[in-house]
Amino acid sequence: RSLYSRKCSGLMQVDERLLIDEVNKQVRLKYTRQAKETLTENLDATSYEASPQAQPEIVTNGHHEKEVIRMLLLYAGNMVEFEGMDESGKPTTVSVRLLNFVVDDFIDDKLYFDNATCQKIYEVFVNYHTSESVPSVQDFTGHPDEDVRNMVVALISTPYSLSHNWSMRRRIFVKSEEEQLRDNLLNVVYSFKLKRLERMIAENQEKLKHSEDSNEQLELLENDHKLKIKVGQFAQALNRIITR
Repeated sequence: RSLYSRKCSGLMQVDERLLIDEVNKQVRLKYTRQAKETLTENLDATSYEASPQAQPEIVTNGHHEKEVIRMLLLYAGNMVEFEGMDESGKPTTVSVRLLNFVVDDFIDDKLYFDNATCQKIYEVFVNYHTSESVPSVQDFTGHPDEDVRNMVVALISTPYSLSHNWSMRRRIFVKSEEEQLRDNLLNVVYSFKLKRLERMIAENQEKLKHSEDSNEQLELLENDHKLKIKVGQFAQALNRIITR
């Protein structure tokens, strides 16, 4: 392409820089059109026909937000073991307090809660991030916000328990949530992030529909591709099939 521009510049006596800029512009436009066509085909294959008045679907994250808060309420002070590497590069086990794992992860990825009550509860845990202690149940049941008190009581209540007969008579043993804390924690956090990514994809595609600027369209298409890669990674970690 550079050689082509240089030869054309000499033949037509036109500034080579101008030709290169114009060629690059046409390449971007071509890529944008092709990518938009591919995106439209993918959307058409998975979308339904909506009436002209229909509004774009809003991807909510309510259940997953409450699950993250429930894990914090019940196990904030528990140590969770993860596989890691020591300073010499050898495999080792790293123990992290559950509260610190969640807060550090949310801070790194700039995550927040859409549910205002969940966000208020989360902020209490953030205040204990550098402390050796964790908030007690009384910190929440005595909270001035009634919505916080009600949500905490609802989340820490366990309405169902496995019958003692299952283990004593039928010899069926089921691990408790605390015994599988690491896997359950990752499942909850990954599910939260997966739902958030799905919403970000929906918002990104909505912007793409209304964009008329080729450079912006290209940026949105690249962002769409990156988001979908992340969705695939979290879905694989959760053993889920994504049809998007």
